[in-house]
Amino acid sequence: TIVVNNTNIEELSQTVSVLALFYGTASNPALQSIPAARSLSSYDWSCEELTQSAVDEVVNAMHTDMVEKGAGSLYARFVDPSFPETKVSVYSQTYLQFKVKPDKAEGVMNPVFEKLGLSYGFLKSAFQGEEDRFVPSGNMRVRLSY
Repeated sequence: TIVVNNTNIEELSQTVSVLALFYGTASNPALQSIPAARSLSSYDWSCEELTQSAVDEVVNAMHTDMVEKGAGSLYARFVDPSFPETKVSVYSQTYLQFKVKPDKAEGVMNPVFEKLGLSYGFLKSAFQGEEDRFVPSGNMRVRLSY
């Protein structure tokens, strides 16, 4: 929510977001039961805790689709390749792309850098991470680009 609720952002587009699978709403109500049809375009970013049954419903739909379609499943990009066998993924993926108002980049990125423990330094960009360009943040690994 640090980025999404920032008034210096003109536009936010979720190119790939596992969040939409769980929190999204389908533009066609008949498709709401299909997680891949869900979008975050009208989500209020309150990040309400989901019930276990809501999580299980999405995971089961993903699992069934991946068992049937394998790598061709729309869900394959969100989870690791062992998901059809284990029903568990060691990683997930969300990619957000946003357009910042002119001359407002610092106001948008500084809270993100602070949250992730990143900063600029001598010959070092705040966007730099470890060797794989990711930085640890709790139980996640995050990569920033511009």
